[in-house]
Amino acid sequence: MAINYSVSQRANPKDSMAEPKWYANAQAKNRLTMDALCRLVEKATTLSSGEVRAVLTDAISFITEALEAGDTVEFGDLGSFGIALSSTGATTEEDFDASYIKKARVTFFPGRAFQQMCKRLQYEKVSVRPHV
Repeated sequence: MAINYSVSQRANPKDSMAEPKWYANAQAKNRLTMDALCRLVEKATTLSSGEVRAVLTDAISFITEALEAGDTVEFGDLGSFGIALSSTGATTEEDFDASYIKKARVTFFPGRAFQQMCKRLQYEKVSVRPHV
């Protein structure tokens, strides 16, 4: 199975005088919802869909709590989650305080399973279409 992609022309944000170039955009074929994921796991295990949903919901809650506490969350071969910060710069280290921090975001670092999957991907060009 191949990953669908389309191409779009974009300017270089670092060089407004450069000629725009064409870049790939992944085109999702479908969306795997939480309900559908729970049903898939239900079919592959002895757990009910409700039990799977409860475990996944609790996992999300525990991951969120750990990230809020400043921890990195390692999730096996899936990968790890952490917090990254964006801030403005201070003239000196002593001047810097939390007011310089403008935004936090969750980062994801893929584990072995995702890294191996990415190496196996094949691609197929398609027309531009709305995201699923």
